[in-house]
Amino acid sequence: MSRALIPAQAQQAPVLKACCSLDNRLWRKPQPGSNNEGWIGPVYAEVAQEVLVHLAHARHGPPDQPLEYAEHLTPPSICLFQRSGHSIVAASFALDARWGRGETARAFAWNQGRAGRVLGDLVGDALMARIGYHCSHEQFPPSELLQLIQAAEAAGFDAAMSSDHFRPWGPAQGQSGYAWSFLGAALQATRLPLGVISAPGYRYHPAILAQAAATLAEMYPGRLWLCLGSGQRLNEDLTGVAWPEKGERNARLRECADAIRALLRGERVSHYGRVTLVDCELYTLPKTPPLLLGAAVSEASAEFVGGWADGLLTVSGKPEQVRRVVEAFRRGGGEGKPLYMQVGLNWASSEDEALWGAHEQWRYNVLGGEVNWELRSPADFDTATRHVKPEDMRGSLLISADLNQHVEWLREYIALGFEELQLHQVDRNQHAFIEAFGAKVLPQLRI
Repeated sequence: MSRALIPAQAQQAPVLKACCSLDNRLWRKPQPGSNNEGWIGPVYAEVAQEVLVHLAHARHGPPDQPLEYAEHLTPPSICLFQRSGHSIVAASFALDARWGRGETARAFAWNQGRAGRVLGDLVGDALMARIGYHCSHEQFPPSELLQLIQAAEAAGFDAAMSSDHFRPWGPAQGQSGYAWSFLGAALQATRLPLGVISAPGYRYHPAILAQAAATLAEMYPGRLWLCLGSGQRLNEDLTGVAWPEKGERNARLRECADAIRALLRGERVSHYGRVTLVDCELYTLPKTPPLLLGAAVSEASAEFVGGWADGLLTVSGKPEQVRRVVEAFRRGGGEGKPLYMQVGLNWASSEDEALWGAHEQWRYNVLGGEVNWELRSPADFDTATRHVKPEDMRGSLLISADLNQHVEWLREYIALGFEELQLHQVDRNQHAFIEAFGAKVLPQLRI
């Protein structure tokens, strides 16, 4: 392959970490001061093609379309991949396919998610998972979250996601900034890809949500995903609409998701149903629409979103229960689609501190069944959890002062096929968490 086939910007993409051995080939970081400093050479593209094509044909059959990889190689994917701390350049191609970025995704991925699994077979699932930092608007003002996400990027986190609340869960949290204002600032202040989970059809009209996502995706190509959920009364009944039961909420979600997807494709949409759109059209569109994930906690919801979502966002839990959620998603139509997880955890310097901090900040989320989606105010959650004890928190969160224990827990989720884990440290010691996990946890997930 000629170097000329690789865009000039990509040739100059910085290599920030020493590379490791792949299939007995040595991938080396260019030495400072050498004439190849920072150069992504054609050998990377050649070996990437050789490795992936060989494995794809051996394990999955030939692709449905040619692998026009070099012509569509884009600098953001390489820069992001290298800056994020991963060590195998070839996998940047697979990452493009798995996260649906631009021309590379269309030309390279014959099945979204498959390229990542193919390379994962060779280099190990741990390398292929992105580890993100969850920005909790319920707990911190957006000005502080902006500092925290920058610290997370500097510490080696690969991505981030944002909650989207109108009210906090409980009085002890005490914040609730507007997520979409924060997203624009965070995308500008970092180079991380970001995601957000929102509920269309209540306080967000689907056309407005589509416009917000399209605008950010146009400004920051390839760096935004949007997850759609059926909503919580805590955040969504402020408009005075009667709060519906789950089946009705799912039906409304599907109508909104279909409308948002059509708008992001550039279509003019009129729809008269549970939501109404009249001659809606987006005039500013990104070159590539963002991924539309579906949020699901239960198996039933996972199967439902598998039929229309580009991927799944679920929450951490016992591995066997998570496995059942994943199987339901695939059964509903999600086979081959990417899996994302928001991981609720708490770490502190001692077990007592970790347990106490989890209880003080996050006891509101230990309620089972449909209660979390039905209570309407922080005071309601405070009352409902008044009898929850600190030791009760272990059933809902990964709580430990042992960083190696957190590594083992996260590896279990990666082994289930999750491509992105968004870590939500529920305590207020965010800087200590970022520093500790950046130094001791993230490196162990990349070997």
